[in-house]
Amino acid sequence: MSSNSLINISLHDVSRETLVLADTLMSVHGPALSAYVDRLLWWNRKVNLVSRDMSRDDVLLHVKHSLMVVSSIRSSTIDTWIDTGTGGGLPGIPLAIVLPDKHFILNDVVEKKGIALKDMVVALGLKNTSLQICDVATVVFDKPIGVVTKHAFKIGDIMSRLDKKPWQELLMLKGSDYQSELSGLDTSLIRIEAVSLEAAKPTPFFDGKYLIRICPTQSIAAPED
Repeated sequence: MSSNSLINISLHDVSRETLVLADTLMSVHGPALSAYVDRLLWWNRKVNLVSRDMSRDDVLLHVKHSLMVVSSIRSSTIDTWIDTGTGGGLPGIPLAIVLPDKHFILNDVVEKKGIALKDMVVALGLKNTSLQICDVATVVFDKPIGVVTKHAFKIGDIMSRLDKKPWQELLMLKGSDYQSELSGLDTSLIRIEAVSLEAAKPTPFFDGKYLIRICPTQSIAAPED
């Protein structure tokens, strides 16, 4: 591990255990994950959920990418996670499939995406998933939760939207340009870890991809009733 004291960030390479876990989950939950991909591609012909030129294999890579946060979520005491900017359900739906003991809130601002998400959740029989179709800034957090997002927000943008909400952990799947988004952040209030996912080769899909983990240095209490 190395650290950059100027921005208070610790740098890591993804662990072999995380890579093995992602591959294992892709295999064990293959039928359910495959059914999700099929449903996502069906809806993508009607609603812009992912890039229209994505192949089935491309979407499966995005599913595997989503599973890179499983180790962090599975080891956490946080029971409820909000996937904000979920779009077509990435990473929230794959996470809900492989982590049935956690609850996932799928959050997006686009109503049409909400219709597609609801259909996918029902079709997949996911009982540990709910929807919030609105700006995450308006979502009421009545207890401490975790936040996860995949290429949907700049770091400063999501931090400002969360503001004083009682979040305990923020997991962001980002590109290598994440460092440019740290400018202006008060890093005395947060701890930041950046985990390089490049070891998930041979596919070049993971080149320049990172898991950014952010935790507040002081807990934020849930609002009183």
